[in-house]
Amino acid sequence: ELHACSSGCCAEECVPTTAAEAVRVLDELFATGAHSRAVGVLDRALRLWAADSLDLLWRASRCCVVLKEASAAVSYGERAVQKDATCGQAQLWLGSAYGLEAQAAPDTKTKVRFAKKSQQHLKLAVVYAPDNAVAHYSLARWCQQTVKNTPSAAALWFASVFANLNVPTSSLEEALGHAERAYQLDSTLLLNVQLLAEVREALGQRKAAAAAWAAVAAHPRATPEQQGAAAQAMARLG
Repeated sequence: ELHACSSGCCAEECVPTTAAEAVRVLDELFATGAHSRAVGVLDRALRLWAADSLDLLWRASRCCVVLKEASAAVSYGERAVQKDATCGQAQLWLGSAYGLEAQAAPDTKTKVRFAKKSQQHLKLAVVYAPDNAVAHYSLARWCQQTVKNTPSAAALWFASVFANLNVPTSSLEEALGHAERAYQLDSTLLLNVQLLAEVREALGQRKAAAAAWAAVAAHPRATPEQQGAAAQAMARLG
């Protein structure tokens, strides 16, 4: 008999029998941070009876991204996109999974290849899920990090001509557009406010950045992450 693990049972006891019940259980597990148990439920459900379930595949990719299991996240995400390339959630978590692969890549060529895949899928995510705050946040963060890591124009030319690398590029303006959209969609999420402050500061928008940092400082401080963000905001505000 399926149950929602509210009492802290082990994942092996949870074998959903319908997609709707599986989604309910998985979303409850994910919301409480039980990501490893959620992956166990997903893996069994997908193997036993729901191998082609889009709703389960992108959720599996999401869990693996949070757990930083990049290879598994890509595998589930690819299956989800193959099932429906217009699913914004599938594109979002596949793009995020490739971002993890890029971070862990052992060489520049592989890193560039995964970064381009991450960009491609994250851009599709905001096309197919334009009102998804996480999709806009993820693309904004990708743009921000790409700007930080983009080499000089001369280095880009050298990479394209001599190393046959088409290094992905972005701009802080692009990052700001998606950061603002993420904030508009969910202004209560600390990550959205913090990213908006960082991008505005990087663009030299001092007044707007100060307002965003003030919002970060005013956010609840119940977790170490929230306390760290508040300390960063206070430092920025002087």
